[in-house]
Amino acid sequence: MDLKARIFLAIAVIAGIAAGTPASAVDDQALFDHKPGIWEIAPEGTLSRWIVIHNLAEARGTGVFHIEVIGREHSRPVWDVRRIRAHMAVTKDALKRSVVKPLERGAVYPESYDDAYAQWKRNADGGRKVVCESSVPECLSAEPSRQGR
Repeated sequence: MDLKARIFLAIAVIAGIAAGTPASAVDDQALFDHKPGIWEIAPEGTLSRWIVIHNLAEARGTGVFHIEVIGREHSRPVWDVRRIRAHMAVTKDALKRSVVKPLERGAVYPESYDDAYAQWKRNADGGRKVVCESSVPECLSAEPSRQGR
């Protein structure tokens, strides 16, 4: 690789990091092979954020992932997490654009997710099936969170 190509590649990588996007997208295999289903997404200020995939096996066939979005302020204890979104349906491509790296820990009790997913299913059965197609951070900012700590 010549010098110009190396400089261009370095600038592209830095630009991706500065924009809060991963330098390389996660491929399908990595997404499905990470069995915990927990992935870091871009932080928002001092808030670390990650997602928990609740239907990893089913999503392989449907292409729709049902996730929960969790966060923690950097200054808070590790147990002091908040649910940013109890449930979000997201396409595989949107999820791949969103995840930064796999995590081994970060799951929370699923009751809030279960309730929000049941509501999503009722809405979908009634013709209001909302599925994020852009990226998780974009969909979070498009619809105000109804979740608290």
